[in-house]
Amino acid sequence: MAAIVFMSATTPLNTLPEDADAGTVLGTLGVSGGEAGETFAFTLDDPNFAIADTNRDGIFELVVKAGAEFDYEDGPRFFGLPIKATGNSGTTVDGPPLAIQIADVNERPYIPPDERDVHEGALPGTEVYRLVAEDPEGDIVTYELSEDSEKVFDLVDNKDGSWSVVVDPSVTGGLRLGNDAHERFVLTITHGGDTYEDTFDLSLSENLEPEIDFTAIPVSQVTPSGTRVGTLLATDPDGHAITYKLIEGQDLFDLVKNADGTWGVFVKAGVTLDYTRAEHRVFAVIAGDGFNEVEKTFFLTFVNKEPALTFTSAQVAEGAQGDTVVGKLLAIDPENDEMTYTLSPESAKLFALLENEQGGYDIVVRDGVVLDYEDPTHHRVSVTVSDGTHTIGGTFEIALTDRIDTVTGTSRNDILKGGKGSDIVKGLAGKDRLYGGRKTFVFDTKPNKKTNVDSIWDYDVPNDSLWLDNKVFAKLGKSGSLTKPAALNKAFFKVGDKAKDKNDYLTYDKKTGIFSYDVDGSGAKEAIDIARLKKGLALTAKEFFVI
Repeated sequence: MAAIVFMSATTPLNTLPEDADAGTVLGTLGVSGGEAGETFAFTLDDPNFAIADTNRDGIFELVVKAGAEFDYEDGPRFFGLPIKATGNSGTTVDGPPLAIQIADVNERPYIPPDERDVHEGALPGTEVYRLVAEDPEGDIVTYELSEDSEKVFDLVDNKDGSWSVVVDPSVTGGLRLGNDAHERFVLTITHGGDTYEDTFDLSLSENLEPEIDFTAIPVSQVTPSGTRVGTLLATDPDGHAITYKLIEGQDLFDLVKNADGTWGVFVKAGVTLDYTRAEHRVFAVIAGDGFNEVEKTFFLTFVNKEPALTFTSAQVAEGAQGDTVVGKLLAIDPENDEMTYTLSPESAKLFALLENEQGGYDIVVRDGVVLDYEDPTHHRVSVTVSDGTHTIGGTFEIALTDRIDTVTGTSRNDILKGGKGSDIVKGLAGKDRLYGGRKTFVFDTKPNKKTNVDSIWDYDVPNDSLWLDNKVFAKLGKSGSLTKPAALNKAFFKVGDKAKDKNDYLTYDKKTGIFSYDVDGSGAKEAIDIARLKKGLALTAKEFFVI
């Protein structure tokens, strides 16, 4: 009787290690018995194994199929293979399944790749790789750096089953691209009594240089110490911290870190920048990220700034004449350029400039000019100042005080007008017409209804006043003088067409505007008209003063 014969090529017989690769030969197949000279072909329908005449020499082998995987711990450990043989003479052999046993193998642990981006220049202590082993058999995994690798790297036990590969302290300049020993490391790995060697590549990337920029702040051509001249800002493409160092201009400038991470450039204490000196217009710095250093030179921005003009007014009384100082001018130029002062054409008719000891100019009244409070052009002065590049100017108010003017009439019928200031208008005798702005109207002649009744057409209650001489109007009391007027006793004044009480010496008739003096008040004597005012004025005793 014919039978299939299997000649195992494995030890132990009919076993297959769980880590067998595709194409692994388990043994050869043959047939014992059959007709003389009969040859046989073999068939097998199985997802993991196949029969192949590998060398086409008539010898059939049992092999592992491509894609087949075996796992002693989690997969089937035994396979029964239904192999059939058919002879060319018609003999069919269908024996019992061929038993194949899966053998346990101490598999290598799986160490996931660490694809972290390691920058060129990584310094001692920098972690470049994390080893986290997954051992199929649960064995403890240990590591040892090769002799060459331990010159560059160290192993650190993290006490959680993982190990860190860090840069060794001897690598003071950091890791370098192009140095093979810096871009990979070799480990001897031990697990469950087995040892093997493996190489790990680092994802070492180029450390890009920092980018540095300077934003200049325009400053005066003569700049004092403590002035900020600009701001430095460096950015590192790899996100590293930046340090700065002055390598030119360190005697002129200081670098001060700002809260936002930028650096201010300031003029050093005790230094005044001078635009005319070339070394005062430039500085250079080195910016470093711990690996790369970038050197760059920057130039300051200077501008000619306009001068600042100040005016200090002097108190001046109306009537001031030639050479009287009405104010002082002082222009300060940041660049200390020579200043030129010029009065406007209108102001030059009234004033002149005289250089003073303070470096500025006094504004004085021009010879032949008498200041007049009532003239608006006498209240201000216009001037320009130039440093040769910039011209500035202004119009300044003069502290001109008013002097009380006295306008005095004659014994005839006069028309008297005061100015815009505070004036005293005295009509004297005659029927005068009196006008004024802010005025005091004085009555110091004996009133006469026919020959001496004045007219005041623009009397203004809030601003004007009426003075009466007690030599003429004796009933008003002895108190008061021209230099020290006395307020009228309010009992002496009455609004109405006539006196109501015996001491109503002064009356004002709102209907007619007549202002009168009655020597005996409500007595038998007739009141005498003093002046004609506007009708309907709200006069009170506060309008009257005795002199």
